[in-house]
Amino acid sequence: MPSFYYLLFCPSVRRILAAPLTRHENSGSIYALRLGYSYTFKIGQTKRPFCTRFAEHCRRCPSNGYSAERNLKCRYAKKTEQLVHALLREMGMQRTPTPCNDCGTCHREFFHLPPGFDDDCIDDLLVFAKSVVEYLY
Repeated sequence: MPSFYYLLFCPSVRRILAAPLTRHENSGSIYALRLGYSYTFKIGQTKRPFCTRFAEHCRRCPSNGYSAERNLKCRYAKKTEQLVHALLREMGMQRTPTPCNDCGTCHREFFHLPPGFDDDCIDDLLVFAKSVVEYLY
């Protein structure tokens, strides 16, 4: 498992962890979807069943077929998602800035990851973020 602990000291990550939970925060799932065979991943959260959210996303955006890489139930899904996004940004991962060719939407939760950042790293990152958030709150 790669070490993500050093990232907890970055100002943007600390700001997220220092913020109190909102009244909208409740349990749900955090998930990672892979876009086709690329290194583009969607990291999101849902309060509904994951299979419902996955089907909805596939209906809205018909791009290259998505595969579900990870689905992790957690107590504070929104805070965990915010932490994962901040950790990825601190590691230099870029979000997709341009609109999708297939549906025209600018997907804010899509990250282009380097080829060395495989499925196991995504899995480790989600588990790490979940454990940090659930430990602190």
